[in-house]
Amino acid sequence: KVCAEAQRKIAGLSVEASKRLVVSDGFHASTSGLVHCHPSSSVDKGSSLVVGTCSHADYYTDIANTGSITAASQVACKMFSREWIAMHLNATPAAPSDVSCSEVNQLSVQAAMQLAAPSTLQRYKKRGRGWCFLEDQPVPGNVG
Repeated sequence: KVCAEAQRKIAGLSVEASKRLVVSDGFHASTSGLVHCHPSSSVDKGSSLVVGTCSHADYYTDIANTGSITAASQVACKMFSREWIAMHLNATPAAPSDVSCSEVNQLSVQAAMQLAAPSTLQRYKKRGRGWCFLEDQPVPGNVG
């Protein structure tokens, strides 16, 4: 769900164009599954663009070997760029400029807060370290 929502956020489409974007996410339990996954796309019989994103989560090690579910240490997503989505929908993004990674990270944290068990959320609010979302930094070839 997080990667599908992130794809929609990155696309930055108008409400009308967004109705023509269908996003489904393929979760990969292993890192190698994510490595070999590539986002996919097709056009349905109407005018909708159907895209498939790829996602994976790494989890903290269960050191005590309790078998209990642990929190994700990171979530990885493979998605299409806003330019690619706009071109294939023959639409212009409505949102100003590119959405930053920082904004998508904030979206991810909001989703995690909504999914957290009440006891986990209470513990986080009492003892959690909080978040620091920094501005994106340019990388060679704009591949970040």
